[in-house]
Amino acid sequence: MSKRFLTLLFLLTIPLFAACKQDNTNKEENQKESQPQEQTGEFDGEEWAKAAPMIKDGDVVLANSELTQKFIAEVNYADKTYANETKIFDYYGGFGSKVGEPLTWSNWSKNWPDGDKPNSYSIRWNGDSSYGKLKLHLADDLGWAADTDIKAGACYVDITNLVPNDKYTFKVTAADGTVITEGKFSTTGNLHQVFFKTKCRNARDLGGWKTEDGKTIKYRKVYRGGRMNDPWEVMLNATGKKEVLAEGIGAELELRGSDDFMLVPAVDEMDHCHPCIEEGGKVMLGVTKPSAKNLIKWLVLDPTSPWTEEQRVPYRVTTSHGYGYKLSDNAVTDITPTLTEQDYTAFQAAYKAKTKECFEFVANSVHAGKGCYFHCSLGRDRTGTMGVIIMGVLGVREGEISKEYELTYFAPVGFSVSSSDKETNTQPVFKNDRTHWVYSDIVPYFWQLAGSGSFASGVEKYLVQEAGVSQALIDQFRSDMLQ
Repeated sequence: MSKRFLTLLFLLTIPLFAACKQDNTNKEENQKESQPQEQTGEFDGEEWAKAAPMIKDGDVVLANSELTQKFIAEVNYADKTYANETKIFDYYGGFGSKVGEPLTWSNWSKNWPDGDKPNSYSIRWNGDSSYGKLKLHLADDLGWAADTDIKAGACYVDITNLVPNDKYTFKVTAADGTVITEGKFSTTGNLHQVFFKTKCRNARDLGGWKTEDGKTIKYRKVYRGGRMNDPWEVMLNATGKKEVLAEGIGAELELRGSDDFMLVPAVDEMDHCHPCIEEGGKVMLGVTKPSAKNLIKWLVLDPTSPWTEEQRVPYRVTTSHGYGYKLSDNAVTDITPTLTEQDYTAFQAAYKAKTKECFEFVANSVHAGKGCYFHCSLGRDRTGTMGVIIMGVLGVREGEISKEYELTYFAPVGFSVSSSDKETNTQPVFKNDRTHWVYSDIVPYFWQLAGSGSFASGVEKYLVQEAGVSQALIDQFRSDMLQ
């Protein structure tokens, strides 16, 4: 065979080899493109590691925390058993738990299991900054919808505050309308918990609870929780305020007293009611005497008291929140010996009027289509009192109301227990279960009013005959709240 022939044969095989190599390269690229979208694009697994657990099209997820889910599902309190039975400490998640590693003053900030917060999930896609800013549209079968702005180049968005037993659709789009990802998912659960950045805790919707006549409280109407704002620290940042409005909350009932209540709403767009209430329980209802100190706070600081400006001035000093004053150091010592029965009677009448004001604000807000969030400081005692009134008049069985009341156990320091309790509550233990203050203070009173009737009838009798709420408003509230 000549050298010329061999050379020609070699040259002819080069294009064939190159074509084969190019074909193999294309196959490899096609295989990469056909693989699931995992850790590709501009972001890798380190970025997704920051995200909540992934949610995909067709998934079914638990809306509320696993800890509250277990407690609500397993516990069934009979009516009128609050005096000597609580099961809350049989469940992990709060101070005084009989199971799991004890939560203490020294370890709670690192080990708190966050049972008061709803579950969060992340919708993910391949990050690409060329899309520009993105937008998430999330909607459910109950008619709720919200849009969330997402920064350019992001590869996920976290979602939370989901309603249980609901169906959702999601769509992430670019500025030019390009659909980045979309899908559907469903939720399970037994509680609509909410959390607003960065410190709004112990918050939950009263929706979803069943009444004795087979109806259900509607979601996104009335919420209870801990403080939304504070004279000393920021509870809601800019994102948190947007989350509140996106939830549909348009009214805030402020139940704190003169020590820490605010005259302005936590979110500018919300309606605001601030009656100034010093303590919960039967004192808040106006059916028993307050402590001398709280009576003096009312006389000196509260505009609804009969004291004149001249009487108030010697016993108050300025502060930066509330009415702008607090008691002077000598107020309690000087005024206590002068208190009369008429002072206590006037206080009780004023607090019945405050309860009426609170109920009317909630009912009218709901009727106007505004979700109402009521709170004190921790979201425990005064908030718990209001919660019993609302759920009671709507017809929820008393034993079930007590379960809702005890959910504050799952909230951290500053919501379930006060940080000021370290010296007196050294273990610490959650002291506001249903066998203790406030629940065991007000519930016997409502049962007494009910006589042989239902718990709802006792609450209704208090609202109408003691607080002066109209029957028409109660009926309207029930119509707005129940389905």
